[in-house]
Amino acid sequence: MNIMFRENAIKILANNEFDSLNTSMAQSIIEDFWNVDESDNVWYKLPDFLKNELKENDPPIKPDKNKYKELLLYGLSNKLEDGCNSFLELELTRIGIHEKIFGVEPNLISCECCGYRSLRHAEFEICEVCYWQNCGGNVVLAMSLNKKSLHSARLSFSQIDVSSEQYMSVVSNERFIKYVRGNL
Repeated sequence: MNIMFRENAIKILANNEFDSLNTSMAQSIIEDFWNVDESDNVWYKLPDFLKNELKENDPPIKPDKNKYKELLLYGLSNKLEDGCNSFLELELTRIGIHEKIFGVEPNLISCECCGYRSLRHAEFEICEVCYWQNCGGNVVLAMSLNKKSLHSARLSFSQIDVSSEQYMSVVSNERFIKYVRGNL
């Protein structure tokens, strides 16, 4: 088996995903990353017309994915960067590439509900594994945002693999492969 660097794997996977994007998926990614500005490294890789559009306009409705290719590839890559190396290897295998991934995995924070290392920030980020909105240990705020206690959410996760039954239809089983289990 050959070795591939994480960065190359992410680039290949993002390009592959770009090819299969439909309009609504493209629009969702563009909306998520429309706030890119000079403080983001990707800003300097974007074409001037796109920089101007990001500064002056709202996200487009029904975007032409080729026009926004650089922003879409950034968004797709950004989501893949959170995955562990074994997840990237699996995704490559699905498109017929059998490589061992080499590179430093992301240093993510464990979710206070499920324990999976899926968060870039300790506060106000929703875990992609259990859908708990993390509040950095603020119990009162957590109950307000999540509409249940952390204890109750952990119990739900132990029984149904999500923090609340309402999220069962939106989660993917890949979430258990993409992220590494940390500590609670």
